[in-house]
Amino acid sequence: SLSIPLVPVATISAGKLRDLVKNKMFDLIITTCGTLDHDLARLERSYHLGYFEADDIYLKNEGVMRLGNVFIPEDNYGPAIENVLQPILKDIYTKLKEKSYYYIICPVCGEKIFDREKEGLIVKLENHLKTHSKDLSELNFKIDEENKKIIGTYELIWEIGRRLESHPKKEESIIYWSYKNKIPMIVPGITDGAVGTQILMFKTEHPDFEVSVWSDELFLSKLFFGERRIGSLMLGGGISKHHVIWWAQFSGGLEYAVYITSAVELDGSLSGAKTREAISWGKIKKEAKHVTVWGDITIILPILIAPFL
Repeated sequence: SLSIPLVPVATISAGKLRDLVKNKMFDLIITTCGTLDHDLARLERSYHLGYFEADDIYLKNEGVMRLGNVFIPEDNYGPAIENVLQPILKDIYTKLKEKSYYYIICPVCGEKIFDREKEGLIVKLENHLKTHSKDLSELNFKIDEENKKIIGTYELIWEIGRRLESHPKKEESIIYWSYKNKIPMIVPGITDGAVGTQILMFKTEHPDFEVSVWSDELFLSKLFFGERRIGSLMLGGGISKHHVIWWAQFSGGLEYAVYITSAVELDGSLSGAKTREAISWGKIKKEAKHVTVWGDITIILPILIAPFL
């Protein structure tokens, strides 16, 4: 598995990460919402090389956001993501809606009555009850939905990737190669970013649309429960790193683990924790081959993967 924070995707390392996915070097990716944000934004617009010591008040006045030493014009981020994602979400919702329907079990005879719309279902029930000489107001009933418009994050990402097929820059996208190679990309913190906000905006107009992290967790449980040999390259820290090692404990721990991080251990953070700490939790096996590399991902990653690409 591969764990990715957002920062490499916003830098020149994005191309290296894309190549890992394109060449099927991993069979599972766990990442952050920021990875999706920057992957989509950079398909539409450009980022610029800046510097850490920039005057942030000046940048704000100029409509430029700073991510470390990367400058991002405001219109090249949120609006760019909205323009590409909202039509895709609408298309995904329409396809899900075609497969779903509402139904009621008749409280009189037990017959299943169904329709794609709730309003149509009520009309059908009223007409059906007339055959029993019953009125709708006399009975208690429950409306259920079959094939609900629910999708996991990895399924959502594949559906986005599918709709990038005609995009002229599709081969630059990690999302596209995740879809193309059917490598699940799990985002446990999907709400924490621009893509999550776009999903929320869409959901306000389509309240029955749901992106479910529980669908992802059920998917992961099928992957990790039981005896499996698992190895992982974990870039940086945060939720993506912890989600990998958390699930690994249910398979008896990772047999191979590489951490690359610039965070330090002394503050007790998960991001700075070394591989040996995970052994005490059973997240890495006692006999595992493991190493913690302290350094800059954007420098180390290209050197690390060069022999394999």
